Amino acid sequence: MKTVISALSLLFTVSALAQNSSIVGQIRTEILAPATVSEKEILNFGVIINESGGGMVRISPRNECVTSGELVQSEGMYSAGKFELKGFEGNLISVVLPQNSLSLKRDSGGEKVTVDNFTATVSENDQNRNGRGQAEISIGGTLHIGNWSESPAGIYTGTYEVVFLNN
Repeated sequence: MKTVISALSLLFTVSALAQNSSIVGQIRTEILAPATVSEKEILNFGVIINESGGGMVRISPRNECVTSGELVQSEGMYSAGKFELKGFEGNLISVVLPQNSLSLKRDSGGEKVTVDNFTATVSENDQNRNGRGQAEISIGGTLHIGNWSESPAGIYTGTYEVVFLNN
């Protein structure tokens, strides 16, 4: 009888160990609207008088203007580019600017001037969108104008691409 009880006890122990255990896990996600960007002000080098030999105009992201060469800049007619980024809160913003020179083409001809050395400023308060889910980014660059035969009078226009990354 002792052997039968021991065998039954062993059988129940083996049975209990052979049972499977399970648990139900949870799954969660949050879906956010994509970030949107709007251009609030164009990068505008303004009205420039080329006295003949050309030169360079630099607009900083802080809207400061410096000219060199034989160029005269009209006061207050220039502006840094400004973009407003709206999206989800708490992420840092990275700005990717053009790395190569870009051409602006004269509206009434084929002549071109170039823009390079793009720079950006994201205000420190807006680095993480300041808890508001938005930030303002300012863009500057350097315009290169040739002499009269290379860069005759006219309106020159073009575009540039800025990529905003949510980190």
